[in-house]
Amino acid sequence: MDGDLFQEGAWISNIPIEILVNRSELSPGVHNFTMIVSDSIGGTSEKTLQIIVGVPPLNLGDANNDGIINIVDSLMIAQYYVGWNLEGFHLENSDVNGDGMINIVDSLLVAQFYVGIITSFPYQE
Repeated sequence: MDGDLFQEGAWISNIPIEILVNRSELSPGVHNFTMIVSDSIGGTSEKTLQIIVGVPPLNLGDANNDGIINIVDSLMIAQYYVGWNLEGFHLENSDVNGDGMINIVDSLLVAQFYVGIITSFPYQE
């Protein structure tokens, strides 16, 4: 990661390689993860992936950026998730759990926030 050894180990052919990274261990910014695999006869392959860790926006959850987090924001996130092209939809405010995806979970979290079941989003914790 970023030029330093992050993890190493043996690889078994046809078994997916999974690397688990705790977001809280990464500072905001761009991080480069380069995976290098080699076989027993000297062959190697290399792939680099960039992970961008951002700081949650100040208006997290406000999908329409009107200054209010309400059920309309939850609905807009759900509509985006099912493929609607929405005017005034702000992607940067909508990933409230910080998993890099905007989906129905984000919509449900905004609805829970609006009715008072939760008082902050997982991305803010």
